[in-house]
Amino acid sequence: MANHKINITDIAKKAGVSITTVSRVLNGKAEQYRISKKSQEKIKETAKRLNYVPNQYAANLKSGKSNTIALIIPSLSNPFFADFASEINAEVRNRGYITIIGDSDENTDIENEELLQMESRNIEGLVIVPCSQNFKNIKRLHDQGLPIVCIYRYFENLDIPYVSTDNYECAFMST
Repeated sequence: MANHKINITDIAKKAGVSITTVSRVLNGKAEQYRISKKSQEKIKETAKRLNYVPNQYAANLKSGKSNTIALIIPSLSNPFFADFASEINAEVRNRGYITIIGDSDENTDIENEELLQMESRNIEGLVIVPCSQNFKNIKRLHDQGLPIVCIYRYFENLDIPYVSTDNYECAFMST
């Protein structure tokens, strides 16, 4: 089966069961449909032997969820933002999501293109270090109900959650 991605039809044929039965077992609904333990084990073993990997895009279409968070930062070459991206990615992974990371290169046009690309991938949230005060696309996504958090830079006139340092207070405390 060179160049052929294993699917549930392949598993069904090898295991000698229906496609529906394979689907129910692999989607955790075997008990609900009273599929025997023996059949469940046979299907799971066949899937493992064939190196089956579920098609996440197909599952996303059915569920409407992507389990994907977008992260847009000003520069991956800046160690501060690279470390920041690594920490965010680790936390997102711990919660069962994946991260798509974009680099705006401190350019508003690139940032807007990144936002459009991320939106087209059905993201479920956005963490962004905005590169300018041009917030039109960020506001549009927020108004559509996308959870957004701005980091280090924020928009005073918008009700979008943000995380930032208080430079004045830090300077006061250090002096």
